[in-house]
Amino acid sequence: MTTATLSDGTVVDTSSPEWRLECEAKAILRLEFNLRKSHLEDIEKKRGTPARKELEAAIVRIWTAGRVKT
Repeated sequence: MTTATLSDGTVVDTSSPEWRLECEAKAILRLEFNLRKSHLEDIEKKRGTPARKELEAAIVRIWTAGRVKT
């Protein structure tokens, strides 16, 4: 088992849905700002609104965690 640490400090297996979500959210954050919306719209068309909302929440969580100074 290979593990990774999520942006919130949780350790998960790299084959877990949580890790997939984290990686996908980080990939979207690396896109140019104007491309993010269209990418999220494509995800909503393919996987539905709940999937888009889950991904948007992960994006906000990762972005916020990166901006917090500890």
